[in-house]
Formats: sequence, C-alpha cells, structure tokens
Amino acid sequence: MEPVHVHLGFFPITAGHHGFTLFMHVQHQLGGLFQAVAKQLLENESYVTHEVDGVVPDQNNPWSIDLGRVLNLLVSLRALDNGRTGGDESHAIGMHSFIVAVWRPFHTPIRSRSMSVGTRPFVPSRLAPGGVVSHASRRQPTTALGGYIALMKLRVVELLLITTVPTMVLAEKGWPSWSLVGITLLGGTLAAGGANAINMVVDRDIDALMERTKTRPLVTGLISPRAALIFAIGLEIAAFAVLWAGANFLSAVLALSATLFYVFVYTIWLKRTSRQNIVIGGAAGAVPVLVGWAAVENALAWEPIILFLVIFLWTPPHFWALAIRHADEYRAAGVPMLPTVVPMRQTIRQMVVYSVAFALVTLVLVPVADLGLIYLVTAIILGIGFIASVLNLGRDPTVKRSMQVFALSITYITVLFIALAVDVLVQHGL
Repeated sequence: MEPVHVHLGFFPITAGHHGFTLFMHVQHQLGGLFQAVAKQLLENESYVTHEVDGVVPDQNNPWSIDLGRVLNLLVSLRALDNGRTGGDESHAIGMHSFIVAVWRPFHTPIRSRSMSVGTRPFVPSRLAPGGVVSHASRRQPTTALGGYIALMKLRVVELLLITTVPTMVLAEKGWPSWSLVGITLLGGTLAAGGANAINMVVDRDIDALMERTKTRPLVTGLISPRAALIFAIGLEIAAFAVLWAGANFLSAVLALSATLFYVFVYTIWLKRTSRQNIVIGGAAGAVPVLVGWAAVENALAWEPIILFLVIFLWTPPHFWALAIRHADEYRAAGVPMLPTVVPMRQTIRQMVVYSVAFALVTLVLVPVADLGLIYLVTAIILGIGFIASVLNLGRDPTVKRSMQVFALSITYITVLFIALAVDVLVQHGL
C-alpha cells in the first residue's frame, strides 16, 4: 500500500493553546491517517520527523502504514509534553515549545490544497513554487568508484584549492615550480577529501533527513560506513606522506590539523550543539592558505595569517546564505545553523557584520604584502558589491536572494584570489 497524496491546511490549535497547527492528512488506499504536529521551532522536531519517517513507508519500498508506530509516536510525544509541563498544559506556552500529535481514521480528504509528496520527512523547503513538490534529480552515484569519489566532495575541495595556488604565488613572488604546485594540490585534495569522507560517516543519520544530502553514498547504502572510514583514513595517510615527502613536514602537519579540527571540533562537537558551529568550524576551511604558504616557505608569516582571516570571515556569510535556503531541512535534522534558531533579521545582521569585517581584512593585505592596484581595486569593488548584496537580502529576505548571495560569495573569493595572483605576477613576473 502506498500513500498517494498529502493534504495540508492550517487550523486553530485546541482550546487552551495559541498559534496554529499543521494538519497533515495522508490519504491511504485502505483508510486515512490524521496527524497534527505543532509547527514551531520545536525542541523535539527532529524526533518527530524521524519517527514519522518510520510511520509513513519509503516511496521506494512501499508497505502498509504501521499504525503501531503511530500509537508509539503519540504516546512518546504526550510523555515529552507532560514531562516538560508537569502535566499542566497552561505552562506549555511561553519560552517553551511543545508538540501535540493526534490521529484518527479519516476517510474524507480535508478541504485544502493537495500536493503529491514523497514519504520522506516533510519539510517546506522541498516545495517548489505553486505548491508542486520539487523532486529535482540529483547526481546519485551508482557504482562503487563513483561512491568513493562522491565521499571526497571534490566540488568543495576545488574551492579550497583555488585559494591555495595564489597563496603559493604570493609566497614565491612569482610562479612556484610546477612540481611543487602539483604535489601541494594533490596533498590538499587527499586531505580535504578524507575529511569530507569522515564527515559523511559521522553525519549519515542527518544526511538521510535532508533533501540535498539524501543521495550521498552512505545514505543510499552504496558504501558501508566501515569502508568509507577506511577509505578516509587511507586518504589522510596518503596526504601526509605526499606533502611531507614532496613539500615539507610543516605543510603536512597543517593539512592534518585541518582535518582533525574539521572532524572533532566542527563535525562531532559544534555542528549539532552550537549556533556558532560554522563560525568556529570554518577555521578548517581557511587552513589551505597556510598549507600553500608553508609548502613554499617552510614557515609562516603575516601574509598567510591575514589570508587565513579572510577565509575565516568569509565562511559565515557564505554558508548562512545557503543555510537560509535549507533552514527547514537543518531544523528537521536538529542542526542549529544560525538561520534555524534566530530570526531572519538577526541572521542577516550577523552576515553584514562578517561581510564588512571580511572586506576590510582583504584590504589589510595590500600594505602587508606590498600589493598593487590590480588587487586593491578588485578587492574594493568586490567588497562593496558583496556587502550591498547582503544588505539587499535584508530588505528582501527571500530564498532567491539568499542563493544569489551564496553564488556571489563564491565568485567573490575566486576573483579575489585570482586578482592576488595576477597582481603578484605583474609586479614580479613569472
């Protein structure tokens, strides 16, 4: 038996409660299921979505709705609510969120807008304009080789490497040897790919709840967690060996430190516990500039430290712009990204603060690294443009605007570092 439609409508909550409840009526071939879940920023929302995933069958493996799971869910939710309010519903309002869920057979569809949906946990960000559910196809690896490549998240690694080569050019005051560039990029790719693979092993539970990550190889079962972890550790060992043998020990240690920070500080500790997760965790993504400089100089200096700060300050507005688009998915998965736990206005205010700081730090590099007009003019234009885009998002806080900011942030950092390399090469030659 396979559910065919979900009917959505907002109705007043029962007497004694304030706000609205999202009613979901799942029309089934042999009857109906009537659920109501308080749609607020709920403490136990991830629990609800996880349990509903067990109640409503997977669209790829249909079976009859498990009413026993429904009853267990309702009993658990009532226990959670009573435990928080002491059995007195009058205290369930205020600073505390609560969940009320009820069900009963319902054979007539609710009079409300009808939308065909999949049976994975429902979140509003899965809806396309016009009420049609978006099931846009995503590239899902189908072979073991494709799965292992997907574990490395090479599109993310590519952005990290874009910052590495210009930093090496700045350190060399010209173009470094091609062999050193190749070794540094190879080592950086292996290290970042290993860190991403470990991240997928740790986060495979929440990846299964999010639309944009549900096709990852650990979620689909293409790669086992054990195999993925062995693969990731192998990548890290290879990265350390390549950088140590081909560049120097300092660059190898810095690359390994980035992985350890990303896995233990960001993924395991901060990501699920702190709204500042991406702020602090973003330091891992800033380490490649240190690796690139160290590969050339076998030491650190003020220039790479400033470039580290540039990436560090760029990361929060870059990632929060994306998190606005997927806020409902992060909320359903229990990940406290800033847009899911504070009002939109506060999120954008923080984005403006980091954007201004980021733009100012890019200018500090001019006197420190003795850069010229090519880099200076580019940094000023990009900084003003990016700050303006974030301010525009504040005036019109829509998903479309947030994704424009996200795309512009990638363009910003790419063009900025290209301008850095061009400026150095123009001044000092190849």
